Amino acid sequence: MDAIDLLEHQHRELEAFFREFRLLSSSEPKSRLAIFELIADAVEAHAQMEERLFYPAARFHGTDALLLQGAEDNRRVQRLLAELAARQPGEPAFDERFVLLEQAVLAHAHAQEHGLFPLVKTQLGTQRLEALGEAMMLAAAELGLVDEEPERPDLIDYVPDAPPY
Repeated sequence: MDAIDLLEHQHRELEAFFREFRLLSSSEPKSRLAIFELIADAVEAHAQMEERLFYPAARFHGTDALLLQGAEDNRRVQRLLAELAARQPGEPAFDERFVLLEQAVLAHAHAQEHGLFPLVKTQLGTQRLEALGEAMMLAAAELGLVDEEPERPDLIDYVPDAPPY
């Protein structure tokens, strides 16, 4: 999976978590807390991969403002997550902050998908995006941000059908 596909997949995953949270009633605080924790973990993984690998690779003429905005978005979301972690689902302050979190995450995803990603696709090309995507997944696995390391076909022992000559 290339780097942009990976980040877009994470955006769709977060959208699904937000929808699931909204479907739960306020009388289900344990379930709402569990979904919030999934969102917080997913946001952390996403921000780490962006800031450690994707943003540095995407730094070229024309992307500086978009990368700065992305980093600022990540800091705003981290502040909201910290405020939410100090509260419980069902509290009015939690619900208000959660709406702000959802808006911030969705705005960030939209800005990337319609601003930054098209520029990066044209500059980096398919092979570099594939390599970057693999590096992002490996880094996430090493940092414990995903459950397991991705399968690496180049590291799997195999016997070819015919010699390579």
